[in-house]
Amino acid sequence: MDDMFKMGPREMRGEIWDEKGRSELVEILITHQQDFINSIRFTYFINRQKTVHSQIYGEPNGLNLNMVTIDYPCEVLTSVSGEYNKADGRLVSIVFGTNCRTCGPFGRTSSTGSSSNNSGLYDEFKYDMVPGRFGGFHGSVDGGSVHAIGVYVKPFVPSEMFDDIYDDEFGV
Repeated sequence: MDDMFKMGPREMRGEIWDEKGRSELVEILITHQQDFINSIRFTYFINRQKTVHSQIYGEPNGLNLNMVTIDYPCEVLTSVSGEYNKADGRLVSIVFGTNCRTCGPFGRTSSTGSSSNNSGLYDEFKYDMVPGRFGGFHGSVDGGSVHAIGVYVKPFVPSEMFDDIYDDEFGV
């Protein structure tokens, strides 16, 4: 677990939080409003037996509440994307992708990209992962809202792949 790759964010402010090694993600609870994410909370399986909730990062007082349920182990997180406000660096929108679907955007929902009138005000980010390689979240909270978010990515371990192939091929 020590050799996981820590991806993003560009800047963190305020209270830093870390969920490294919590990879069996089953739920994400998000409170948000236009142009920022008020709070986020994660629920994980521990050894596929019991669930545990992270603390709530930020203040759960947004105008909107969304719950993303993930059908682990059949469904796993494969991407996290969104936008940061260029002026203050704060997270303004977030999208979660799994091997089955895309959930979001949460927060800022206006069109993005070069066709957007506001595209010069926001920086986009996207963390793509191979299914099964998500290794947890990390980020920061500032001023009562989620300021930044990043992910841990597990290293490629060839023996796991060959073990699965061997098991399937030879019925072991």
